[in-house]
Amino acid sequence: MGNRGCGCKSPTDRRIGANGHIEQSFDNGATWETDRDDGRFNAPIFPPLVGPPIGTMRCAGAKSGTEVQRILIDRIKNDSDVWNTVLSIIAAIVSFLAGFMGPVAAPVAVVITALAYVMWLLTQAAFQAENWDASLEIYKCILYCRMSGDVKFTETAWNNVKADIVEKMSGFSETFFWNTVQGLGPAGLTNTCRVFPGLAGDCDCACDCSAVTLGETFGKNLLSRPDLGVGWWQVTTTFDPDQPNCDNGCYFAEISIPACCLHNAYEIQPPGTNAPPGNRQAVDCNGNSGFANYGLGGCQVAIAFRSYEEAIFHFQILECP
Repeated sequence: MGNRGCGCKSPTDRRIGANGHIEQSFDNGATWETDRDDGRFNAPIFPPLVGPPIGTMRCAGAKSGTEVQRILIDRIKNDSDVWNTVLSIIAAIVSFLAGFMGPVAAPVAVVITALAYVMWLLTQAAFQAENWDASLEIYKCILYCRMSGDVKFTETAWNNVKADIVEKMSGFSETFFWNTVQGLGPAGLTNTCRVFPGLAGDCDCACDCSAVTLGETFGKNLLSRPDLGVGWWQVTTTFDPDQPNCDNGCYFAEISIPACCLHNAYEIQPPGTNAPPGNRQAVDCNGNSGFANYGLGGCQVAIAFRSYEEAIFHFQILECP
């Protein structure tokens, strides 16, 4: 029954959509909407890492997320019982990943099924023969370059991680890492990077400063502008209804930079009017914030452009000298 006497509807169909969300239909598949109970997106987040500067914190998070994958890989490599059936492969991966998302095993199982069938066909011997150490190093740098300064993955960053895996890996490794990250979702991926805060080692990662994204709250129409030169972008500010003092401008565009990158230049486009210099903010690679003039000329991981009314900014992000 579709109603059950409670005034609510029950879905007739469910699926994994192209964006990785669990989707449900209430009209036998004619239309689809996102299931907001998908725990990969709304599971509780582990406490943040504290203490070290942003660059060090991101490295700690990347090493933690990589160690989680290493533990899972080692278990699959060495436990022959995992390879008894396709279902046992699914159960082993889902039970491990679900520890980072809470009770969401069913949606994760749907995502992991395709991976399990590939693994089953390729056999345990092929899994053991894969160069996992090299893939784990690639994965560590992908995490490092895509996470925020406080070790968190937005949905955009999670999608970028999957895109990087496709671009930088191949074969069995690509299939394994893409599907496990898909199964984790932004919440689970964040939690894997917050569970082991004190691992040894460094992050010698060259990040792509061209992978600029919007922050989670303000700004729209982020566009790459190669016609203006190397590293140039365009963004439009949007209104902040909770801003207490609009004399200093109530329109913002939050820019997230995936690495420690140079904010080399910016221009506000007419007829836009900029806010006073003291209200221009950036976050540098050590977590310091509140720079005048958006931290212009320094290496940053985030910028918050501000204007009196909706305005377009052009800005340039380059590799640090």
